[in-house]
Amino acid sequence: VNEGSIYTHANLAEFFLHEVGHIPKAITHTIRSCLVGIKLWGPSHPNVERKLVEFSRLLLAIGLEAKMDAVMKGDVEELERMLQLFAGT
Repeated sequence: VNEGSIYTHANLAEFFLHEVGHIPKAITHTIRSCLVGIKLWGPSHPNVERKLVEFSRLLLAIGLEAKMDAVMKGDVEELERMLQLFAGT
């Protein structure tokens, strides 16, 4: 896992969201992108914060705004729970 993983997962998320239309896979890769960034640099790093904001907007768009606060705080445990939920679909 390295810096490139953040962008690899982000690119995959965009692909699944916009090209394939598979929201669970898009969310899975978005979460992975966020987790890599948080673990490498922390949630306040500008690049990580940008990914957290993008993910929060996606959550809002699909009606999961209750999870936005945990995402913006960089709550690793909550993100990992969400990953388990979406990766299983």
